[in-house]
Amino acid sequence: MKIYTYYEDINFKVQNPLVNIWKKSWENQGFEAIVLGRADAEEHDFYGEFVSRLEKLHLDIIEKPIQPYGMSCYLRWLAYANTLDSNSFVSDYDVINVKLPSNQSLPNRLMFYDNCCPCFASGTSKLFMQFCFDILNISERNLIDLKNKKIEPWYHDQEFIVNNENEFKNLDYVTMDNRDPMQRLIQQYEHKNPFIENNSKVLHFSHGSIGHAKENFPELKDENSDELRVSLINDALK
Repeated sequence: MKIYTYYEDINFKVQNPLVNIWKKSWENQGFEAIVLGRADAEEHDFYGEFVSRLEKLHLDIIEKPIQPYGMSCYLRWLAYANTLDSNSFVSDYDVINVKLPSNQSLPNRLMFYDNCCPCFASGTSKLFMQFCFDILNISERNLIDLKNKKIEPWYHDQEFIVNNENEFKNLDYVTMDNRDPMQRLIQQYEHKNPFIENNSKVLHFSHGSIGHAKENFPELKDENSDELRVSLINDALK
């Protein structure tokens, strides 16, 4: 079974170590882990129109140009649409496989495994392409309402899902796992949480989870957040 992630050099610290750890964690459980990049999105015929409409939407809604990180959040979906040859998992590269085996059965729908957070999903090329279309069409249709919400400080893919949730979750090709977080396939990392340590199969080492660890554990508060994230991931994989 395949899993894909998307990587662009956007001047974030320790990106390369995270990508390498991500790849190793999934390969150790029998997955074929594949790293895509901007070139995989640029190869798609829809790339130019996709970027142009996204730039206009962000400027209309936020009144500021979209930054490289935000654009990369959107372009990953087009890269998946351009590349996937089968129903596959896709994830952020801080979504780490602790003990999920590769013999998984995937739904024939676009599946988001962490409710409105798009960090871990599965689908086919066709489904990811439809998602790209709907990002644009739904946002453009709801433009006035989105502007009135005064969304800050950006409008990325997660903000798209959150701020258009009622319409998005009712699309006939989408499923969102909105169960209690502890019942989902993926959990947010929680430092020294026994359930997380003993039962989780897939962990999301998000910026928020690292910040929470530093706030609640005095011995971590002076650690560099980027280096701490790598260290905590390595500890979880031991």
